[in-house]
Amino acid sequence: MRKVILCFRQPNEQQYVGGVSTVINNYLEEAELFTQNRIELSSYSYNPGKIISNVKSSKLKNVLFGIGQIKNTKKIIINPTETIFHIHTSREFLFLKDVILAAYVKRKYRGIRVMMTIHVGSIDTVYKRISFFKNLTIRLMNKYIDHIFFLSNEIANEFYEAGVARGKSSVLYNFHTLKDSNNPTVVDNGNKVNLLFIGSVHKEKGIMDLLYALKDLDDKMDYHLDICGKVTDKNIENDFNNMLQENQKISFRGYVQGKEKADLLQNADILILPSYHEGLPLVILEALAAGCAIIVTKVGAIPEILSNDNAIWVNIADPDSIKNAVEYLADNKDVLRTMKLNNYQLSKKFSIQEHINKLCEVYNESKEV
Repeated sequence: MRKVILCFRQPNEQQYVGGVSTVINNYLEEAELFTQNRIELSSYSYNPGKIISNVKSSKLKNVLFGIGQIKNTKKIIINPTETIFHIHTSREFLFLKDVILAAYVKRKYRGIRVMMTIHVGSIDTVYKRISFFKNLTIRLMNKYIDHIFFLSNEIANEFYEAGVARGKSSVLYNFHTLKDSNNPTVVDNGNKVNLLFIGSVHKEKGIMDLLYALKDLDDKMDYHLDICGKVTDKNIENDFNNMLQENQKISFRGYVQGKEKADLLQNADILILPSYHEGLPLVILEALAAGCAIIVTKVGAIPEILSNDNAIWVNIADPDSIKNAVEYLADNKDVLRTMKLNNYQLSKKFSIQEHINKLCEVYNESKEV
């Protein structure tokens, strides 16, 4: 069996648990699916312990973390020729660190295969504060990384235009893990419309645009909005809390997972995610599986998998377009029910089993060892 080490940086208790950790945790929970594909799965999340806890500079912390992570690889890479080292990364200095890590591992451990998944929706997000390292990282990726996974065709093309070799990459869409979802055709909340937002509470997720949109609908329709996520934008925190207090039709549930998250999705009529930028959010795929209609912006890979049959498209930073979309679905229940059924059917293409099978095809492409 081929050995695969999933390398990522686990967030601490104070940090937001984002897409990277969610993907890795789901992989590990479905280790048996990897075994069926002749893959032995393990993970590497370096913990520096107390070594850098007293360091105040975030930049110095990142440097020390990177050095420690590199040195510690000798404890987890035992048989290089039988191993794939798969790095999951995102943006800016974390991305820079991970490209350097990839180059080190490839040079240090002869015969190892190195892969990388980039969990962002735009190349601009990756290089926002490290643009001066762009050419260097592209050269290192082409030389030392055997395969790169992108979340969408859009970001893949952006990296190709920047110089990444086309022959060493592929698009692997995210997945959902919802099972035994109710058939949406039998879910009917009467005149009331249940709305749902799941994501970090941040300006660029469009949460304030959503709240302003609903403020204009208070006297026009019967709705309830559940907001699920952690506040990650201090600049909007006061306004966000004030609007929650003013609107009794909104419940803030904080970070949710497991059965609580699944129940909220299956009780919702419409998922609303008016983000300014995305890759392919897991919650979109979960909403499909739960049979939710979707109101969303045309960002990242979302328009690659959804059509007008699956979503109502809204403009970025445009509360009026969100308000109009909610009103339209609330007033046209036949359209709402049809969209819910369409999404339930579409979700079957994005199950975790389908995703893992495609991933393992790439793992097993090289000559058997």
